[in-house]
Amino acid sequence: MGVAEAISGRLADGELVIIDGGMGSQLQAEGVPMDEVAWSARANLQRPDVVQRVHEEYIRVGAEVIIANTFAASRAALEHAGLGGQVAEANRNAVRAALQAREAAATRPVAVAGSMSSFCPVAMDPTAPDAPLSSPVSEDPRFPGLADFREQAGLLAEAGTDLIALEMIDGQGYGRAALQAAAETGLPVWLGISPARRDDGTLGTLPELGDGDSFEDLLSALVGPALAAVTVMHADPGVTPGRDRDHPRPFRRAHRGIRRERQLAAAELGIRRPGTRRIPPARAQLG
Repeated sequence: MGVAEAISGRLADGELVIIDGGMGSQLQAEGVPMDEVAWSARANLQRPDVVQRVHEEYIRVGAEVIIANTFAASRAALEHAGLGGQVAEANRNAVRAALQAREAAATRPVAVAGSMSSFCPVAMDPTAPDAPLSSPVSEDPRFPGLADFREQAGLLAEAGTDLIALEMIDGQGYGRAALQAAAETGLPVWLGISPARRDDGTLGTLPELGDGDSFEDLLSALVGPALAAVTVMHADPGVTPGRDRDHPRPFRRAHRGIRRERQLAAAELGIRRPGTRRIPPARAQLG
């Protein structure tokens, strides 16, 4: 049994699975400059040693799933940073750093996930002059499309990831494309959504990353039995299950969509290095 299948089995048994924390924020804490456009992806090209070290630290403090630093490494992100010719290198380096970290630090089974996300320059600064002016988001070519996701998914699978983790998927159009590309690899797929509390108290999605769908409508459109897990990430802790007793229905619906035995409970980690402050993780993955 592979490590991804073992993780899936644990989830099916209702066990807690510990996921790592944010990579970008931790790389910054380590002194790695962030690219103004490609954010943390440039570190895969310039400081893969630090990327590996951060993964090792997460493993040593208990992470059972580490997510490769490919959140911002699609062609849709790197092309605008002048790094379109290094898409393959950036993704391969990121996965290599994660795999080497597992080999160096793991004393128990640890899964390596490849991240694909909605990240693109317009998502970094939705107030910029070239921000989307029309709806739906699926028609805005600056967000990743099926070709972008297929290219990245193929690179991640070829490099040796155990599963594909889709992150900050808050739009139906690119969400379907990401799911299709990830599923084509044959690897287990996790779907990560970022909910936000609306003024009326209901759950919506991040407007800069989608078309303003309700959280429940987005789940209805994207969640299916083939998913290995649904995660909630980059969200205020107040909207997560157990803290959202007044509005639990959307989460229950997500659980039904991936079969009741596949409910995901995941903790996240931060790292405290001697002489530094603890960096709060960027991923809030509970669901």
